[in-house]
Amino acid sequence: TQLANLQREDLEDILQGNVEIPLLDDRLRILREVGAVTQRDFKGDFRYVTDHSQGDALQLVDLLVGKFPSFEDLAVYRRHQVNFSKRAQLLASDLDYSFSGLNNVDKLTACADYKLPQVLRRQGILKYSDELQRRINAGEEIPAESKEEVEIRAHTIHAVELLKREITGITSNQVNDYLWLEGQVKLPGDEPYHLTRTTAY
Repeated sequence: TQLANLQREDLEDILQGNVEIPLLDDRLRILREVGAVTQRDFKGDFRYVTDHSQGDALQLVDLLVGKFPSFEDLAVYRRHQVNFSKRAQLLASDLDYSFSGLNNVDKLTACADYKLPQVLRRQGILKYSDELQRRINAGEEIPAESKEEVEIRAHTIHAVELLKREITGITSNQVNDYLWLEGQVKLPGDEPYHLTRTTAY
């Protein structure tokens, strides 16, 4: 009930910082949606969402994407639909870390965002075209669902899968988390991450 009726000023207070968080109204809409759908379809308790997934991470991702429109994270690339489901996969991964016991967590992919490709670029694993590199280094916005943005996200996932193959007994999520933590460390000479206005990540 609280999320479904969340007011903008309350969210501003929760997310208070030195600037207003980007896309605040979109984020408010997402939170209200989560509250409303949970209220309508899951007795007002998010635990029932996980119950409906029968303890399976992949089923949970499908349920989130199917029931909560804001969790849908897809783009069209050369007439093909590309599904990233970044936030849905992240939620499944976080729930497994917090409570353990979800099946098929090892089948989740990396969460395609902006920090992972920055670290992969730092390590020489991802290499951008000269033009894309120039645009990112100049702080130009890379539009959400543009060819370049989809390619960055898709190559990030693929790179993590290749790294996972080289390390025995590790999941994509664990590689993801290592790279994300590495991204919190600022090193001299670091090139910037790509700028995209989106609630997908």
